[in-house]
Amino acid sequence: MFIGVNSPYLQMEVRREHVIRDALFQLEGKTKHDLKKQLRITFVGEEGIDEGGIQKEFFQIILKNIFDPTHGMFKVNPDSRLCWFVKGGEKDELVYEEYTLIGRLIAIAVYNGIVLDLNFPLALYKKLLHYPVELCDLKEYDELLGDGLEKLLNFEGNVEEVFQRTFQIEYENQFGERQTFDLRPNGDTIPVTNENREVFVDLFVEFYLNKSIEAQFSAFREGFDSVLGGSAVQLFRPEELEELICGSPDLDFDALEKVTQYDGFEPDSTQIK
Repeated sequence: MFIGVNSPYLQMEVRREHVIRDALFQLEGKTKHDLKKQLRITFVGEEGIDEGGIQKEFFQIILKNIFDPTHGMFKVNPDSRLCWFVKGGEKDELVYEEYTLIGRLIAIAVYNGIVLDLNFPLALYKKLLHYPVELCDLKEYDELLGDGLEKLLNFEGNVEEVFQRTFQIEYENQFGERQTFDLRPNGDTIPVTNENREVFVDLFVEFYLNKSIEAQFSAFREGFDSVLGGSAVQLFRPEELEELICGSPDLDFDALEKVTQYDGFEPDSTQIK
């Protein structure tokens, strides 16, 4: 029932062992109108009506697979436990299709009122809303790296002699290999000094949060915007968009108590206290 052109639902039938592949195939070619329909999920070979629980399970399986470090799309910082896009690497069409898929699915979850357990820094939501990213955003993801750059900025001695850095930096690609990148042409010949250290830090943050993941994030945003692009979401602040997607981590029990209605008890009843 309702399967076809005029279905009021975004109906997806997926196999548990191939959930990413099936989701990619079934969402391909869908219009923005189709993607904004109410989501209905069916697992092949399983009976059950999707009243919300199956949706949540579907997203849990997708996120577990996509964000698994062995999948090679996102890297988890061991200290902050936050995820970020892997850097660089040769263009793999299937991988970029999966970045588009996860962006699209996150937006579909928002449209269906499904809260997701995502561990991104605020930088992701800033980028989705076209806000500039800063050193504080890098520090949220990698506090050790951010602290090092702050020390460089605030050091009162001779930066060139003590830090011995140039405008050529090293980073780790998706294969765990060390690669170099010149923040300026012939960066390995340009020392970082007291005079140019702010430029160095700005270029470093720009590389880390923007340039090195440009293709990956563009694919992710394409998927997100295919559902929510041009909507009222664009009026949100980054913090509000994060809360919309992930829910609020802080429960205000005082506010909850004020609106609680007691059936057969009083606020000072022993059972309540």
